Amino acid sequence: MSVVAIRPEVVDAAASHARILDRFIGHVTVELDGALSDFQRESLQDLLDKLIEERRNYQRVATLRPRQAA
Repeated sequence: MSVVAIRPEVVDAAASHARILDRFIGHVTVELDGALSDFQRESLQDLLDKLIEERRNYQRVATLRPRQAA
């Protein structure tokens, strides 16, 4: 397994992105709950799935331990 140096500001930025995505996911969920058509529900669900995956990716980086780059 290789070790990657990651700077603290990258970890902080990833955590910030994850928090922003959490809020956006909440907004999309509210819209999805009030969707009036199948097309709207499907479209919002697709968006929600993508946002959740992006959030997972940012969270993975946010939980890494920062290392000083050489």
